[in-house]
Amino acid sequence: PVPFKIPSAPSRPPPTKESLEERRLRLLARKQSLEAKAKWVADSEEVMMQAGVQAQEWLQQLDNRSKAIACQKETFRKAWADQEVALLHLMVFRLVQIQATAAANSTAETSAPAQEPAL
Repeated sequence: PVPFKIPSAPSRPPPTKESLEERRLRLLARKQSLEAKAKWVADSEEVMMQAGVQAQEWLQQLDNRSKAIACQKETFRKAWADQEVALLHLMVFRLVQIQATAAANSTAETSAPAQEPAL
């Protein structure tokens, strides 16, 4: 053994005797395999693009629904406040009517002579 000998690279198997027709068939099979894989990749990309577009449409719909619900909520709050104010006005009007009736009755009693209830 020589101390500075460089190890040789692993040897390749000897080339096989392959006919041109066999090589052509093998290359044709590889080409078809690559074309099939390329078609699968293109189909997968198309599916991913459609899924992305659909997801964007869904997000847009959700955003539109959220805005519509927020508008409905604000409309409801405003209508509710308006109804509360209207109800309070009705209550005050009714109280004023009651007070006016009571005042009219009390002035009528003071102006009319007091009668003793008949037993």
